[in-house]
Amino acid sequence: MGPKESRELKLWVTEILPMLESADECLKFSACWALVWLADATSWSPQERPQVLSDLVRAWRSFEGKEWEYMPAWGIACLPLIPRDAYPKKDDEPELPGFIEKMVSARGPYQRAASYTLAYYRRGPWNDQELAERLESETGPGAFVSECKSRLLAALAQR
Repeated sequence: MGPKESRELKLWVTEILPMLESADECLKFSACWALVWLADATSWSPQERPQVLSDLVRAWRSFEGKEWEYMPAWGIACLPLIPRDAYPKKDDEPELPGFIEKMVSARGPYQRAASYTLAYYRRGPWNDQELAERLESETGPGAFVSECKSRLLAALAQR
């Protein structure tokens, strides 16, 4: 893809981001799906708008228990990591650590990978050493979790 196409597609990303906050679940689901693919195609990073991570967390929590709950989790786990200090503090809800623990232990690969990613950003519910140990012992199926695990372990090693 050329630079012109990449710039044009990045404009679509900015148009899609507000849809993550829609009350319409179909629109929110579609925005998550489009964001992941456009971010991949254009090398878009949440560093450009860190708030997108909180938006994806809220979407994920609103989809909890539904067949499509994996979609925002996929977004959280797929987007490039940003510096931890850039992660928005807006999602500091008291029940979020329990949600992370529940999703990492009881759900599919996207939910597990997103849970580990959120734990990395939030530095909880596990400290860095505990998170690294959990990641090292992760034996879940699929290349997706392995890729996320490798990326997070590399980030933790750089701290």
